[in-house]
Amino acid sequence: MTPPMCLVEGCSELGHVVSCIQEKVPSLDAKALYLPGNGDRPENCGKDRVMVCRGCGHTWVAEERCKKRECPRCYEIWAYLQGKKASFRLWMGRELIYKSKRARILEYIVSFPKDTVIYLDNLQQYRDEVYRVLKEHGIAGGCVTFHPYRDENEPGHYDVEGAHFHCVGIAPGNVTPGGTDGDVVFKVCKNKKTGYSGYRRVRDITSKVKYELSHCGISDKTHGLTWFGVMSYNMLPCARLKVECEEGYNEIYEIKKGKWGKCPRCGSTDIHPAVMRDVTNGYKWSPWVTWDKG
Repeated sequence: MTPPMCLVEGCSELGHVVSCIQEKVPSLDAKALYLPGNGDRPENCGKDRVMVCRGCGHTWVAEERCKKRECPRCYEIWAYLQGKKASFRLWMGRELIYKSKRARILEYIVSFPKDTVIYLDNLQQYRDEVYRVLKEHGIAGGCVTFHPYRDENEPGHYDVEGAHFHCVGIAPGNVTPGGTDGDVVFKVCKNKKTGYSGYRRVRDITSKVKYELSHCGISDKTHGLTWFGVMSYNMLPCARLKVECEEGYNEIYEIKKGKWGKCPRCGSTDIHPAVMRDVTNGYKWSPWVTWDKG
């Protein structure tokens, strides 16, 4: 199979995908998938801001973080927050759908031939194929991330093309440990602590999903993590999770609502940057009059 032309403007080399995509190239084609942390950092990200809690009135200096997946400073925070929500959804989904912890939460890998090139225009086609393979071999539903590269040369340095998908999903019964399905290679990942019995702690799922998202393929027009099967949003709406486990749901999704984090004194997420307003006697600090709601 002849490798495609590079999707980065100004590059005419065949198959020259990795080095161009990993560099912060502003002219990156819209069809290309790149790694988190390879975008531009917003202007205000990293600056100190005076914060005020509207719950208890406490003020302190905090560092502003954008929490965007493209930001080289905040992409790991984005991956962690997404991991928290994914682990909650998987753990509670298993309890609600199967009413038992006997259904295992496992990690699955689905790989395609080395000459497979996946971009935004054909990504959904390959995702559908991955969903089919997972369902046929015992995974009823879960979350999937796409990885365009591997770190074969140096751990943590993803510079070798190798299209594959990682899934953290629910197996209600027996699963096929590994094999081939046409040109597709799949296998269950053995957990270092629990073997093939699945994840037993929510924080372990959070860590796994965070790690997978830290080097997944992303684009402005697609999500880094998608859901399928019994864990899809059609089959398991967020509204049901909120009704069945309101306390846990609010705790997890408060992280999303609280753009600036939590108050170090009372733990409230109702906090905002303090601003200055012009008054008769000059500039006076007044957090109660106006604030940036973001």
